[in-house]
Amino acid sequence: MPPVRAFAFGRGGVLVGERQVSDLEWRSEKSKEMFFFLLMKGEPEGKEEIFTALWPDLPESKCNSNFHSSLYRLRRALFHECVIREASGTYALNPRGSFTSDVQDFRRTMAESEATREDEVRAAKLEQAVALYRGGFLSSTYSEWAEPIRRELEDQFVEALNELAAGKLAAGAFEEALVLFKTLEGIDPYSDAAAFGIMRCHLGLNDTAAGARHYRRYRQLLRDELDEEPSERLVALYRDVARN
Repeated sequence: MPPVRAFAFGRGGVLVGERQVSDLEWRSEKSKEMFFFLLMKGEPEGKEEIFTALWPDLPESKCNSNFHSSLYRLRRALFHECVIREASGTYALNPRGSFTSDVQDFRRTMAESEATREDEVRAAKLEQAVALYRGGFLSSTYSEWAEPIRRELEDQFVEALNELAAGKLAAGAFEEALVLFKTLEGIDPYSDAAAFGIMRCHLGLNDTAAGARHYRRYRQLLRDELDEEPSERLVALYRDVARN
């Protein structure tokens, strides 16, 4: 059996050996989603659980037809032995096969960053994790089963971004920190940490005009969208920027 490498950050892609599985080969989004569902579960699942995850609003008779057509397409897209049916009637990715993913790598790298007590090693691990995260988990999949995984991974990514950016800022690497804080802002435009970090970076780069502009845009966003005002620390930083 050829090794299978899954890329779940973003729209989702799969390599079988050196072959990229095309949308045409999947034949439907549900066959691809079934693969990722079984991959993320990592253990045998009954047909009922798969029905609930992939076709929650359809009657069982319709689900059964969709299940078998999607399973057929999944096996055609990868290889026939990729999914097995257990004696219990459950389904799983073949345990004799090799199935790896960027999500597994991301989680392992984040765990390694937590386990180390060396600051440099931790920062290096966080940078590896940030590089692996190339968009939300299966961003084109809207099924409920994917949402908790998507939130969990995004929360870990934000945690890594925050720590890395704060470290770069403290070290005076303002340009690198600015990139990280802007990435954080892209995920959460209302983030006080991102706004504060971006302004600090502009101040460190002696671009006070950019820092002031960012504060004004952020303040207007909060007023328009949330009917709120910036935090006291942002207001104090804006005064420092204005004085410079």
